Amino acid sequence: APCGGDDVVGDTPQLPLRLGAWPPAENQRAAEIAEWLRRWAARTRHRADALCWAAVDDLDLTQSEHAHLFDAAHFVRTSKESGLSEACTARLCDILGAAASSTSAASSSGG
Repeated sequence: APCGGDDVVGDTPQLPLRLGAWPPAENQRAAEIAEWLRRWAARTRHRADALCWAAVDDLDLTQSEHAHLFDAAHFVRTSKESGLSEACTARLCDILGAAASSTSAASSSGG
């Protein structure tokens, strides 16, 4: 695997469409990702903020109700035109590689 790991542990749930806050598509997608994080943290008994994860999307999730989740440490924005470009792939590998490195360092130091 190009980023040092090949575990895909699931995909986001498809929540019922919720109309309301603008922008609706970004809020819907962000809510689905937030729900996946909540479920995964509960199932694995990890704190959600300690999980190694990244979201890749062409929607600007930083403009959603859950914007706090989608900082540069967890979000790669693609475009409909170019899809998952080389630059996006490199950024994704940086995010997941940095998270994997810090997890390995904590494990090897007993943390």
